[in-house]
Amino acid sequence: SLKTYGWEDILFGYQLAQRGGIFYSKKALVWHFHEYREENLPAYMRSLAKSAKIVEAKYPGIGFLPPYWKQVIFRVMIVASVPWWPFLPQRWKWYLTMKREFLDAL
Repeated sequence: SLKTYGWEDILFGYQLAQRGGIFYSKKALVWHFHEYREENLPAYMRSLAKSAKIVEAKYPGIGFLPPYWKQVIFRVMIVASVPWWPFLPQRWKWYLTMKREFLDAL
């Protein structure tokens, strides 16, 4: 029922588990790879936020949306990073950009 990218694999697993269709195996192995590109990051995170809202509306409490206190912490981190932006490692810039885009889309 999702019309946008994001969370479909986790939602599928959740629905299977609700119906008793999942079991645990120590031998199970999965590879899940996403190639993130800086130019696609904002659109990707907005899509994830949109899907998270859809799933949360259908399954309240599933936990795809961060609680208010966590959103506040992320916002503080984002604002506090502004003067340090030129000195931050690339991985932190991407992390904070991802959080900002996701929260702005909620």
